[in-house]
Amino acid sequence: MKAKGLQEERETVLIWNDTDDAATLWTASNTTFRRMIKRGFIPKEDGERHALFEFPKKSVKLPRFGKSKRGFGTTKVKVENGS
Repeated sequence: MKAKGLQEERETVLIWNDTDDAATLWTASNTTFRRMIKRGFIPKEDGERHALFEFPKKSVKLPRFGKSKRGFGTTKVKVENGS
């Protein structure tokens, strides 16, 4: 895979649902592609501008907001009403 095109168009999409045991990651980002390869994942589909990975969804770890040592998410978000 070669990441081509504008940098704004090099996106990564992670899809999983409750009924399947596998998660799907579609990426047009060269950085994400390299990270997945380094972690031992083999692309199911490797196109010219994108790659598709399938892996067990238990491998997915989402960030826990407010639990970071750097304090990410510890401050409250102010919501302004437009009225």
